[in-house]
Amino acid sequence: MKPISLEKITDILLGDAEKAKNQLLISSLFIAIFESFKTKWREEFLLFFSDETSFDGKNLTYKFNKSPGQKENGYYYFIGKYGKDTKTTNEKESRAAIGFLKELQFIDEVEYKTLINFNVKRNKVGHELMNILLDDSEVSIEKEELEGLVNIYKKVTINWFEGIEAATDPDLLNKNINFQEVVHPFSEMLDVLKTKIFKN
Repeated sequence: MKPISLEKITDILLGDAEKAKNQLLISSLFIAIFESFKTKWREEFLLFFSDETSFDGKNLTYKFNKSPGQKENGYYYFIGKYGKDTKTTNEKESRAAIGFLKELQFIDEVEYKTLINFNVKRNKVGHELMNILLDDSEVSIEKEELEGLVNIYKKVTINWFEGIEAATDPDLLNKNINFQEVVHPFSEMLDVLKTKIFKN
C-alpha cells in the first residue's frame, strides 16, 4: 500500500469517516452498475448474432456461424474489430458489444471512449479500493462519472427498445410511441439511486 493521506486516515479514525463512506458508496455503485452494463449488453450482443443457443441447466451457450453469409459481418466482425486487444473471450465480447452499440448509433464516439475508459478505471478501482480510500494520489470515482454511467445506461436501454425490440415487434410497429417516456424498471431504479446519491 502506498503512503496514506493523513487527512483521510484522521477522518476515518477520529471523525465520522464521511469522505471514506461517500467514496466507498460511489465506487461500489460504479463497479456494480458498470458490471451490470457489461453483462446486459454482452448478452444482448450474443443473442443478436447467435445462430443457435442451448442451456445446460446452468449456463446459456451460443453457437455462431463462421461461414460466409448472413452472419459474416456479425459476431466475428465485431470481435475482430473491437476485441482484438483484449485477452479473455468474455472481455473480447464485452468490447465487441460496446462497439456494436456504437455502430448502431445507440451511443456516440465520445460515449464509446468513455465506456472503454470506465472499463480500465473499474478494474483499477476493484483492485485498489483500500488505496483509493486512504491515499489522495490514487484514482477515485467522481460523482459526475457515476452519473455519466447511469445516463449512458439509460440512453442505451431506450435506444435498444426503440431500435431493436419495438422495430421487430409486430404489435408495436407503426404505433405512435414516445420512447423517452416508456418505463424501464432497471432504468427507473438507476434514476432513484442517482437522485438519492446526488441530493446533496
